[in-house]
Amino acid sequence: MAVYSLKSVESSEFYQLEPVRQVITHEGMRRFAIATLKDFGNYGLGWPSDLVEPSLIFDADTSMLWLGVDERVVALNVQTGRVEVSLKLDSVLFDILWVDGAIAIVCELEVLAFNASGSLRFVQPLPDVVSGAIAKEKQLILETLESQTFELNIQQGELRELMKAA
Repeated sequence: MAVYSLKSVESSEFYQLEPVRQVITHEGMRRFAIATLKDFGNYGLGWPSDLVEPSLIFDADTSMLWLGVDERVVALNVQTGRVEVSLKLDSVLFDILWVDGAIAIVCELEVLAFNASGSLRFVQPLPDVVSGAIAKEKQLILETLESQTFELNIQQGELRELMKAA
């Protein structure tokens, strides 16, 4: 069996969990999922949007499972069952990516970079809403709805616009 799994569930299954295990909640929840850690049981996620799916990434080196949906993100330690990070975001989550030793929480209007240990490295505001994000070597490449492309150095937190080829 894998160290974790994630499945969609009905609200009744979500609400059977102890409140401390409902690790992602939002007002007006209509969608629900259960993340199961092999040795520690179930953790619940609830969110309001029918169009949004949870993002997740597992870091085998630190045994951290990063989960996020809508405006919340958590990191669960799969070796201890502890919630290592739980954070309300200032804008809607776009994706969670691994970039050069860091976890990048890409939101519509900002990027939060976390060290592998779960400590916050930096928060970088973005000039426009993100429409795409990819990890490329030591950089995070971000595209916006205005067709701008930015490169974010994940080590220094420096954001620069990439010029388009003529």
